[in-house]
Amino acid sequence: MTLPDCYFYHIPKTGGMSTWQLLELWYPAAKICPGRMWDDIIQIPAGQLAQYQAFRGHFLAFLEPYAGRKLKTFTVLRDPVERTISHYCHARRSPEHPSYREANTVSLAEFCVHPRTRHMVQNYQSGCLACPGTKSPRELAGHMTAKDFAAYKLQLALDPEPDEFPAPDKLYDAAVNRLRGFVAVGITERLQESFSLIARALGLADPPVLPIRNAAPNRPAAVDPGTRRIIRASTEVDQAIYEVTRRTVEEQLNNLRPRRHSVGSVTDSN
Repeated sequence: MTLPDCYFYHIPKTGGMSTWQLLELWYPAAKICPGRMWDDIIQIPAGQLAQYQAFRGHFLAFLEPYAGRKLKTFTVLRDPVERTISHYCHARRSPEHPSYREANTVSLAEFCVHPRTRHMVQNYQSGCLACPGTKSPRELAGHMTAKDFAAYKLQLALDPEPDEFPAPDKLYDAAVNRLRGFVAVGITERLQESFSLIARALGLADPPVLPIRNAAPNRPAAVDPGTRRIIRASTEVDQAIYEVTRRTVEEQLNNLRPRRHSVGSVTDSN
């Protein structure tokens, strides 16, 4: 079986750690790039990078120009309210997270609008998709030190910033155009079934039922309606993108032949 060069365009808190298993199932470990952040991959020699066939991480639209080759790209989107809750919980429980301190001093509602944390909420998925990829990771890295890489400063410099987003309609159009260039798009809420869509788009075998990785132990039992309204107000473009994607995924799944595996579900994922 010929393995294609591929890239899992991992948007944080959409079930990524669970989705990583697909690549581990199909590709030899030596063919999977070990880096998952720009601060990792920038330190890999070019000759070594060229040997990898599968990439998975938060590289946004910068990876193909950096690697100098086309990659069959796929992603997974998530209900924006659920993704925001998950991102907040992740930042609160992870001391290595750049926003760990802030996340542990604000409520979820405040997290959505606080100047130091709102970039992880406001139309986050759309911003990740619409990222034009015009910045140069190499150029930015040239001004950084190993200490900067350890603090994820290169990743932070490349991550989407709401203040730089275009108008909502243009943000929507840019995100949709990005998705049209992907070979497959799944949704966290039907993750196991989405794996089949990804597998077939890559020309690979359907996977078995895979376990859910990195489910948040600190997820709140309930989120009050007022906080949910704040999240929705901060993610209006994300919601529009997600609804279009959800309908497309459901239509594609309806056209799939019956699978021999049962369907898993996801309540919280990376």
